[in-house]
Amino acid sequence: MLSNTLTRDMGLKVGPVMLGTFAKHYFDRLKSRDQADPDQLLKQDEILYDTAFHIIKVGLHLLKPLLGDLLCL
Repeated sequence: MLSNTLTRDMGLKVGPVMLGTFAKHYFDRLKSRDQADPDQLLKQDEILYDTAFHIIKVGLHLLKPLLGDLLCL
């Protein structure tokens, strides 16, 4: 039960900071996107997609012991 409480507490403390940082970087990127080279943008999008996919994959593997059959992994 300690891990669930710790996870919830850390999510509540770290979540808003991560969300704020994500929003700041996202809007800064939108501003600079108009001036960037299209090939450079494609490379950045591919890296962003790969990173997001990896984060989701790791998160699902970490949640598998907690959620069991709900994830069907």
